[in-house]
Formats: sequence, structure tokens, C-alpha cells
Amino acid sequence: MTLLKNRKVAISLILTAIITAMSDTVFHLLLEFTHFSFELIEQALDMLVEHIFHTDRHKTQAIVFYLMLFVACYGAYRLLRAMPRWYREFQEDLAASRSWLRKEISAYWQDLSPAGKTKWLMGFTASAACVALWVFV
Repeated sequence: MTLLKNRKVAISLILTAIITAMSDTVFHLLLEFTHFSFELIEQALDMLVEHIFHTDRHKTQAIVFYLMLFVACYGAYRLLRAMPRWYREFQEDLAASRSWLRKEISAYWQDLSPAGKTKWLMGFTASAACVALWVFV
């Protein structure tokens, strides 16, 4: 069981490394797959409409175009209706995360010894000086 589990972890790490190293190729393949799927659906709808309504090619393409336009507009409408709710939930989650992080940092700072606080301040000062030298010199 552990060998199989380790194999799954290894395969997932390898796939993650491949996707990270070749992100442009993976993105291109994803776009190609999306385009191929769209063309396949369009062709299937063309044949279905042509068979059901006994229309010529031009009328079939017009019917399929408006049908797909309707589906796309309905999807955009549903997305636009859901976005304010998603944004509100995101804001609430962000505020909760921020307050939790502030409490954690405050508790960490309160528990830190004076020597630890000095180390933090010295590290911050040295880092700020390095950044200032890097940016302004």
C-alpha cells in the first residue's frame, strides 16, 4: 500500500514539474483542446439541426450560431449574477484571514523576548538598507 501511495506522490510530483517547466506548451495544448471541443460540439449541432429541420448548410449554420450565442449569453448572465456574491464572500474571507493573521502576529510579538524583538528589528533594518541600496544605487 505504501509503495502504491509513494508511486502516486512521485507521479504527481513529476506531472507538477512538467506542467511548471512547460507551462506555455501546456497552456497551448489546453487552448487547442478547448478549440477542438468547441468545433466538435458545433459540428454535432450542425448535423443535428440539419437532420431535424431539413435545412441547407447556410440556414443550419445561422441556427447553430444563434443557439450558441444564446447559450453563451445565458452563461455570461449567470456569471454576472453570481459575481457580486462571490466578491462579497471573498471580502469576508479576506477580512477574517487578515484579522486572524493580525492576532497571530500580535500574540507572537507579545510572547517574544526582548532579545528576539531586537533580532527582528535588526533584521528588518538590514533588509531595508539592502533594498534601499539596491533600488537607489
